[in-house]
This record gives sequence, C-alpha cells and structure tokens, in this order.
Amino acid sequence: MRVLLAAESFDVRYWFEGALSRSGRKYVVHWVSSAAEAVQRLETDGFDVAVVDANLGGSLGLDLIRDELLRGGRVPIIAMLGQTDDALEMTALGAGAVAVIVRGDESPGTIDRTVRCAIERARLSRTVRVSPTVLACVGEDALLDRVDLSRARARRKRSGCAVVAVKWDVQRGEEAMHAMPTAALGALFERIYEVTGPDGIVRTSEHEIVAVVDGLSDPRSAMHIGDRLIATMTSPIALGDTTFLLKPRVGVAIFPDHAQESDALIRLAREAIPDQKEPTGRIRIHGAGDASSVNRAGEIRRLLPRAYERGELYLVYQPQIRISTGDIVGVEALVRWNSPELGNVSPVEFIPVVEELGLISDMGARIMCEACLQARRWQDEGARIRVGVNVSARQFGDGTLDSVVRGALATSGLDASMLEIEITEGVLLENTADARAVLDDLRASGVLVAVDDFGTGYSSLSYVKKLPMDVIKIDREFVRGLPLDQLNCAISSAIVALARSLELEIIAEGVENESEEEFLRSLGCDIVQGYLHAKPMTVEDFDKWRAGRRISMVEPRRSLLPRRTVSTVR
Repeated sequence: MRVLLAAESFDVRYWFEGALSRSGRKYVVHWVSSAAEAVQRLETDGFDVAVVDANLGGSLGLDLIRDELLRGGRVPIIAMLGQTDDALEMTALGAGAVAVIVRGDESPGTIDRTVRCAIERARLSRTVRVSPTVLACVGEDALLDRVDLSRARARRKRSGCAVVAVKWDVQRGEEAMHAMPTAALGALFERIYEVTGPDGIVRTSEHEIVAVVDGLSDPRSAMHIGDRLIATMTSPIALGDTTFLLKPRVGVAIFPDHAQESDALIRLAREAIPDQKEPTGRIRIHGAGDASSVNRAGEIRRLLPRAYERGELYLVYQPQIRISTGDIVGVEALVRWNSPELGNVSPVEFIPVVEELGLISDMGARIMCEACLQARRWQDEGARIRVGVNVSARQFGDGTLDSVVRGALATSGLDASMLEIEITEGVLLENTADARAVLDDLRASGVLVAVDDFGTGYSSLSYVKKLPMDVIKIDREFVRGLPLDQLNCAISSAIVALARSLELEIIAEGVENESEEEFLRSLGCDIVQGYLHAKPMTVEDFDKWRAGRRISMVEPRRSLLPRRTVSTVR
C-alpha cells in the first residue's frame, strides 16, 4: 500500500513510519514537506491514501485537503492533528478528510486500521459512483475493524457511537427477489450514503448492511438515523421499466451503554432487528421495552431451565498471557448459550434470569466440574493450564461453595493449584466473615482466589488487607484508554502498586491494544487478558490457537495476606 505523508518535520515521518511498520503489513511511505509538492504528487503518482498534517505550512494542510475535495481527487486524505482538538477535527472532516489521527495519541494498531479503512472506504465509494457491479460483501473482520475504530474515537472524545444493522427484503412488482441487480444496488447505496456518509457502511451479506455512526450516544439520535434510513430505503428504486420495493428492518446498539466490545455491539444490533413477520419499516433499539423485548425475556425464562440438559449451554475459554514472555499462563472459563429458538443469547441477558430462577448454584456446580475436567484433560496432554471459574454470591449464601469446589477437584483429579476461583469484590465485602472462612479453607488446600473487577466496589485499605486473595484482576474499566486516560493511569498504577506490595499476582482484563499492554508492562503488571491476544474460544478453537505457543505454569507470588492458620498481630 502506497502512502503519501505530507508533514514538515522529519520527527513526524519517523513516528508515522514506525507506527505503520509495527503492524507487520507492507506499506511504502513517500514523504513530502510542502503543500505544493504534495499536490503535485497527488495528481501524478497514484497513491492509495494520503496523510496530511493539518498544520502543514500554517493552515495550508487544511487548504490542501479542501482543494483536493473540490478538485475531485480520488485519493482519500487522513488529517493529522498535533493534539486532540474537537473543533479542529470537525473542521478537518468538513474540509474533506475521511478520518483524523493524532500524533502520539493513537496506538500503532489504530493508525494501521485507520489507514486500511480509509483505503477500503474510498474503494467502495468509488465503486458506487463508477461501477456498482462490483459492490462486494466483506467479511466480519472488516466490520470489527470499523467498529473498533469508532469505539477508539468515542473513548478519546468521551462520547459514543451507534452500530446500526439493516436487513431488507426486495420485491419487483409482486415478486419477491433473493438478489437485487447490481445497478439497483448501487442506487440504493448512493441513497444510504446520503444519510450516513460512505465512511461507516459495511455490506456483510446479500440483504444486510451495518452502519457505524460516530457521535451518537442516546437512543433518540439513533432512532432519527434509523428513521431516515427507512425513509430513503422504502422509496421505490426505478431501473428502466422495473421498480424495486424494499422492506427494511433496523436494529441499533449503542456504545458504551449496551456493550463495550465490538463483537457484542454488532451482535446486539443484529438481535434487535425486528422479525420479518412484523410490519415494514420497523426500527428497534437494543433493550427497548417493546412487545418483542418482553416476549424474548419470557422465552428466556421458559427455555433456560432445560438449556443445560439439552447441551445448549457451553463453556468458552479466554487465554491469560504473561506479558514478559508471551506464554500462556491460564484461561478464564465463561458460559455461553446457543438456543435453537433464540439464537446466541448474551450472558448479560440470561445470567440475571439464572439467578432469578434460583438455578445459579446448580449451574455453577456444573460449570465448576466441567472446567476442572477440561483442565485435567489438558494436563493429561502435557499442558498445565490453570483455569479460572467465576463464583456467584448465591453460592456463598447457600453454603455450597466448599463442597462444590472439592467435589469438582475430586471428580476430575485436578491438582488444586490449577484451579482459580474468581469472586467479585462486592461478594467478599457483603459476606466478609463467612466468605473468609470458606476461602481460607480452599486456599489452604491450594486453590487460588482471584478478586475480579477489583476497584469497582467500595473496598478500603482496611478491608483489602483482610480479604483472602492471591490474585487481583484489574477491571477493564480502568484499562480502557491507557496511557492517554490520565485518571485510568492513576487508578491502574495504584492497583498494581497495592498488589505488588502485598505480593499478589496481577491480571489486567480487557486489554485491546499494544499501548495498553505496554503501559501495564511498565507498571509491573504480570498477566493480561483481552482481545489483543484472543477472544473467548471453544475448546476446539483454543486447542488450535495454542498449538505452537508456550505454556508457562508458574506459581503466583505467595500472598502476604494472612491465611486462616496464620495468627496476625492486632
């Protein structure tokens, strides 16, 4: 990919080329230091994308972007800002920039994605205007990249974004059609672009697009975009003597209110799409309290009790990686539900129902046993992989946790040191005396105790020193945006310092990019878990993923926190 970089400073060139080179993809960067030279190269040299410093020659960078737009230039231009500046960013986008990056404020992965997305969007945009016959569907990876980009931008601006999934049925006269002629499809996309612009549209199947709209953080604004899409799509498309009628249905999920991860946002937007049997032109926001949402909640309650017996609930495993070596240290076991009637049901939807129906203790026991059996299978294959299992407040309340853990270890034959039970800070604080007695017994047998989502509760230092734990897991809320988010920098630094002073192992959750991991490494964080390395995977997928990777089963630091058998000075 050929990139033109227009910037006065050699330092900018050095930084930019370094950021792209770390992506592992092949870029050829041509550097110019003046607006005049940039214009000449853009006219003659056939670049895939240009990155222009907005301050090039004073304000000439913005003028160059604006002039290229007016000239009808076909090379997409990314504006580069010296620092975060919302007003200047809007000016650059208004001048014709397809995206904005900030020197020093973007991770290498984000810059790479921004450049690739700009090239791909320009290609699709040119296709619509010039040759609708090659409007191709793209894969889920491209869609995830686009949502990742919007989420990163929203976090930097402390705003939001909306994922808008649109499906449609097509009729030609009275005849239902499976596919539209490409010329009609091109006309449709031109209409859609008028509502959303070309930047955020990804076509994922014959009758589906997903639009990512930046700056939307409330349902009312998202509904407005959905209404405009429906209005423009339901207007007949005339192609010669033939008229095509579309029946669109729209589902919306909003970041960060509905989900934090890109794949979850996409899934929730798709799940929100109204059923084909419903009236034409419906739009639904995820979680809206309409009849369909009520019916779905009722169906979850009805189907959930039999889901485990029918094999619909299953475990996935997300790897935990030691930063210093890149080795696999362990996995966290997470439950998922694939219902024949409802499709994939989010844990956010069904776990509260499990607790409401009083099924959490039984389900927790089954999950504990299955996870231990799987860890033993790996151990028998020569792979000592520690497994973490979440424990609910109900399991403390009904007094079954000790017997459940010991039963799972006995049934599986797994060494106790290979099991880590994960408990939220709130559970420990609400059940301090009872929880400590149970956990002290389990720790004495070798089981590790991790405090999940550390820092999101209300613990004080006086409580922390009493909590029986071996591992602190930093919540993703405090990892997000490192090292740019100064408040998160301060909080994560304090948590790591506390954990190290108590000789606790530290796992940071939700690590999504290299900048976050590098900052955590600098603090002395031991282990990371998140999409930077891998998503939660089925056993089969995890076994394929770990092939060729080293497994480093290292005992955690011996916690200075007292165990039950150790007397303390009061």
